[in-house]
Amino acid sequence: MIYFLRTHDGMVDKTLVMTVNIHSEIVGSTEYVPYVVPPAYPIPAIHHLPNFQNYTLPKNEIEKLKIILPPFPLQQVKAGISANDVTCYFGFGLIFKHEDKSPACVRNNTVRYLTERGWAINNTNQESISLVEESGKEVSINKNGTVGARVTIGVNIKNFQILSPPVIVTIFYPNGTLYKTDKISSNDIQSDGQYKYNFTISSTNASDIYGNHKVYVEHNDNMVEKYITIFAPP
Repeated sequence: MIYFLRTHDGMVDKTLVMTVNIHSEIVGSTEYVPYVVPPAYPIPAIHHLPNFQNYTLPKNEIEKLKIILPPFPLQQVKAGISANDVTCYFGFGLIFKHEDKSPACVRNNTVRYLTERGWAINNTNQESISLVEESGKEVSINKNGTVGARVTIGVNIKNFQILSPPVIVTIFYPNGTLYKTDKISSNDIQSDGQYKYNFTISSTNASDIYGNHKVYVEHNDNMVEKYITIFAPP
């Protein structure tokens, strides 16, 4: 949790980072000058409270006062968020590493410096991919014991280039082994970068169907992954 401590006139005086365990007990705190918090947060604060005693914060106070920090950029991308739509903590700007075009959050005053030095690239026309599960999952069980499932996944490629290499879709079974790889021609992608991918799977082994399937999409050195969960019917 992060608190902005204010003076009587409303000005922010300090930033207080507090660590709360699963029992809603405050177990540590660290103070910083206003708005200056290390970019690696959220990580546990290491300093004990002055009274060296745990204090249980009411759950309604936690919900009312805490600020939920955005996940790390790569965690957001793995969750299906477009790289261009990655959210950075207050005071940090979004850039893309020149080496692998992966998103990163850096302090606003260093964005221009890193770009001029070649470490980062301008993200104005940077292509990015996002995945959205667009429809309900269809699960069927045939008389011969074969289980089938179908899910429609929306693929959105921002700044899509029409004359470009195929889009590669790789899908894994819940146990992590490869299920299949598809190549989608750029001619099949709409001019606005939209495409509906039908993920279908069938097997006589229910463990191949039910569980988390990793869907990995790659195009023009840009990549994103998303987990599609298929539940057994009630």
